[in-house]
Amino acid sequence: MDNSPKNTNLPEDEIDLIALAQKTGQLIKRNVWLILLGMGFGTAVGYGLFLALPSRYNTYMIARSVVSTTAEVVNITATWNEILEKKEYKLLAEKLYLNPQTVSKVFSISAEPKRIASRDIEGEEGFIIKVTLRDMSITDSLQIGIIKALQYSPYVNLRVTLKKKQLLELKAKIAQELDDLDSTKLLVQQLLISGSIRHNAFLTDPGTLYEQSMKLYEKRQEVENKLQFIDDVQVVESFVKFTEPDFPKIKEFLLLGMLSGFLLTLLLIFFREVKLI
Repeated sequence: MDNSPKNTNLPEDEIDLIALAQKTGQLIKRNVWLILLGMGFGTAVGYGLFLALPSRYNTYMIARSVVSTTAEVVNITATWNEILEKKEYKLLAEKLYLNPQTVSKVFSISAEPKRIASRDIEGEEGFIIKVTLRDMSITDSLQIGIIKALQYSPYVNLRVTLKKKQLLELKAKIAQELDDLDSTKLLVQQLLISGSIRHNAFLTDPGTLYEQSMKLYEKRQEVENKLQFIDDVQVVESFVKFTEPDFPKIKEFLLLGMLSGFLLTLLLIFFREVKLI
């Protein structure tokens, strides 16, 4: 007489799962060394793939341009990226003032707006240029090439010429106003010395002349600063030289290889047990 209620009370599908788990455990115990060998082989394969696959590094630089807008920089880098996707390295090398071998180590390039907060930089609107590289040793030359390309393009040169003309005209106007003020101050000084200022007090206030003169000097200095950096792309932060690649990751490949080796070995053992191989 069978007095085992646990078998009669459990649903049939649960009994099957328990039996399968027991058989699987026994199977693993009997073939533990084979499974360990498979996991070791899978780990070795994962490490081999890690060494074989080309490394990719993600890095970025932050900059701003006096002439080009952020939207224009985004569009320019998008064009560069299209050239990269087509592997037209020679064409892009000409645009970036680099050799094709260096450009071939760039996998992708893009730009996006970046708010810059610094008292040393005029304005707050800048951009961040992100690149994916096969070799981090080219970051310095790549940065120089990008800056040159943004500074010396025909479109930028035209805008620089027009803006420089406007600033020079403004500088000449300020210089003329300063000359006029100097003449007025000299006249007031002569009147004060001669004692005629009592009869000509309506002409001007010396304090007002001084205040106007200071404002014009400040404005002239501002214009001169703009002229100095008119064609300049200011680098806020250079490309970060990371030492560890973003792809492939050695830990991920070792873990994936070990897991793959375990599953494949287990599958082969099951096939052998049911005599499918």
